[in-house]
Amino acid sequence: MDAAFLASDGKVTCIDAEGEERWQTGTDASWRITAPGAEPADGAFLPSLTVFMPTPGAKPLLLALGERSACMLSHADGKLLSCVRLPHAPIGPPVLGDFSADGVTDVIVPAAHAHLGLRAAAGAGSLMSKLLFCFLGLAIVLAVLLRYGELV
Repeated sequence: MDAAFLASDGKVTCIDAEGEERWQTGTDASWRITAPGAEPADGAFLPSLTVFMPTPGAKPLLLALGERSACMLSHADGKLLSCVRLPHAPIGPPVLGDFSADGVTDVIVPAAHAHLGLRAAAGAGSLMSKLLFCFLGLAIVLAVLLRYGELV
């Protein structure tokens, strides 16, 4: 079992069972440090780090909630997958569930004056990888036409 920690500067650190650091990633999920006993700027602000599985059988993800940002990371290697700015500071831990009925776990962030719904979507990769795959396919078709086109 690994342990993951979110620091006030937004750094997320994962430690393995032997106490060795597996990875550390900087995120935007930070918050201002107040003096001991002082009230935070947004009242009852509550940062959190939550582990969840977006779909059954998928690799676990980490959701880091800071004062003004929510960031999603891969639990396996700490790769930053997504960050979104929050209009209000969270006042409690996120609520996980599939409110869009698409089979992917979504996140509800409770805030003082609203509940923020963050819809997650499972995709086939980035736009760059899709474009690379298309160009590779075109190159193969072109190579086959140039090679066997002379026989016709």
